[in-house]
Amino acid sequence: MSPEEGQFQAVARSSRKPSSSMVGKLEPFSIVRGQFVRGRNLDRLTQARLERSFPGLLADLFVLAHGSYLLELFRSCVPYRQAARGPFRLLLLALEGLEGGIKPAIVCRWAEIHLLAGLGYAPQLDECVLCARSDRLTGFSPGAGGVLCAACAAERSLAMAPPVLACLRFLARSRLDGAARLRQPADQARRVRQILAAHFQEHWPSRPDPERMLRAWGCEEG
Repeated sequence: MSPEEGQFQAVARSSRKPSSSMVGKLEPFSIVRGQFVRGRNLDRLTQARLERSFPGLLADLFVLAHGSYLLELFRSCVPYRQAARGPFRLLLLALEGLEGGIKPAIVCRWAEIHLLAGLGYAPQLDECVLCARSDRLTGFSPGAGGVLCAACAAERSLAMAPPVLACLRFLARSRLDGAARLRQPADQARRVRQILAAHFQEHWPSRPDPERMLRAWGCEEG
């Protein structure tokens, strides 16, 4: 993925040979500046210079699992051959946050809600999406696109306690260094995750399941 091209596919011939100049430059999470020869379906990488890596992600399995989820999340959302400067910058900030020691669950929820906004599917969190009431917001409807007041909440809406709404608003309005200060009990964190997962499922169903991915890594989100 690149800021200018979005997603694209490329091959680096002989990159695994010990004598190759590209050894160690094309590992996951690496930021490289490369020279490509454009192909019809597949580009060819001819030169690469490593600009940044994230060794802190690779040193901790729990952090690595969350970083891998983020890569798959952005892969599922970023289009091919279209500029993706916003998503690229967002992913870079999230990876920096993971390596910098911010709680992985916070990084992932922050990245998810800001990615949704970048895709045009930001949930409405300020007022009921059906009647515009701004008090007694007790439900969340992915199909309707956001929060519901007690009077409008349907049976299929997700129940949402005030602290959960406060967490969602805080994540949506904060930079990552600010979101890092968020403290929430496990049940609130789980509900925030469920609400964002349901919103993604409604509007961007190709998004990977973070819980399933973490289990595949032998990890549980904490």
